[in-house]
Amino acid sequence: MAEHVHQFGRTDAPIDFRGLVVSSPLRAVEGRIEFSGTLDLDPQELRMSLLFWDRLLWPRVPGIGWPTNQDARFLEGQGILWRPGLNMSGDVSEMVARAQWEAFFRADSEAPGCWAVSQGVNSVVTGLQPSKEGRGLLMTLYSAIPVPDQAVPLNEILDFKRAHQKTLKQLRMEVEGLYGQVLVSSDAGFSVNHAMEKIDAGCAEAVRAAKTSGFPLRLSDLKTSFKIPIGAAAVGAFAGWEAGLKFQLPEVGALLGSALSCLSVGWDIVPSSLGARQTPYRYVTQFHKDVFY
Repeated sequence: MAEHVHQFGRTDAPIDFRGLVVSSPLRAVEGRIEFSGTLDLDPQELRMSLLFWDRLLWPRVPGIGWPTNQDARFLEGQGILWRPGLNMSGDVSEMVARAQWEAFFRADSEAPGCWAVSQGVNSVVTGLQPSKEGRGLLMTLYSAIPVPDQAVPLNEILDFKRAHQKTLKQLRMEVEGLYGQVLVSSDAGFSVNHAMEKIDAGCAEAVRAAKTSGFPLRLSDLKTSFKIPIGAAAVGAFAGWEAGLKFQLPEVGALLGSALSCLSVGWDIVPSSLGARQTPYRYVTQFHKDVFY
């Protein structure tokens, strides 16, 4: 893996990593900040992020003394988590609302296509809307990805990740490669079905691996957002997805004994300031309550 040598992600060696810009669970709306019980990163979100991504970036906001708990210190010591400072000014709530996106745009400019924003109910929620919007693609995996419960020690997750690196990376590649496969294909329908089969197989392999871990596990739903560049060919490839499509995932569903495992595809709204890219720019995760082994 290339070494991280600059503050926000630039490397002097060939880039071969994927990173997430993460946040503690809070709301920054209407001139105030509301914390959801903790200033730290949510432990369940953190375990999901650690399992599938190589680097985590948690930006510091001027004037806010966020603590660093044991999990964060451990990941900093492992060279996985970075906490760069942002040069920002203004109202604190506005800075908090902007921080994650500012860090993302800086990291993405230095390592294009390698970084994405992690959002959801257990991370930052803001009332800010982009002043200008573009068109995007939203893919959602339901009841398909098992992740270690928040009680599982991080060092054990890293051991599991090293042992199953190929399986975990392959699933991430299948998910992030959906858009690019369809975009360059002369037969979008065939490419979609082929991509779904590969994602189903990738999720199934991840389930099999997770069941060997002995960890308490939770299922997760994962929303993946892509930006579609302006152009007739790009829009035409996805023209049939206006109303949204849903695909069953029979292999992973059979392993989990669930008819709920599926994948949906539809349209999304994205910031127009986002540059052209084929990799996802945002992931949103939601976790199921039930724990299994």
